[in-house]
Amino acid sequence: MIGRMRAVALASVVLVIAAGCSDSSGPLSAARNLVGTWTTAFPVPVYFDNTWCSTSPTTVLSQDWDATWVITKGDNDNTVNIQMNFSTSNSQNLGGCPDTGVVPEVSPLFLTGNISGSKMTLMAGQDSAGVFDFTTDNIQGDFDYTWCELDCQREHSENRTFILGKQ
Repeated sequence: MIGRMRAVALASVVLVIAAGCSDSSGPLSAARNLVGTWTTAFPVPVYFDNTWCSTSPTTVLSQDWDATWVITKGDNDNTVNIQMNFSTSNSQNLGGCPDTGVVPEVSPLFLTGNISGSKMTLMAGQDSAGVFDFTTDNIQGDFDYTWCELDCQREHSENRTFILGKQ
């Protein structure tokens, strides 16, 4: 009898705890915590490497990006959609041949974020575009995207200087 009463009491406590933990907005997921608008507080130096003048990639240009990410829910709890709007300034030719061969990136970029734990891998279609860590208030990492047509171009930040804060 006492064992049965303990079981009933334990079941009641578990039921109360479970009912108290429900949330009308659905289960907690990493994707839900990222939804919203994120901005850089300071311009991010972005470097452009290409094979325009040589067979091996050479850094030929830098520019500062002021970025805003608008993040929305993705197809599941482990993905988000990212519209990256940015403006550029302070473009500097860093060498190479007389013409850098850089094809300017167009804003906005439409990316997907694949989430694993507190890491988010950016994807531009099937291509990786960087890895970022995130908390509830910050996203930090490096944008790193390479594409090839006639020659190859890599656009990248360095030293985890791509930092966004939630608005």
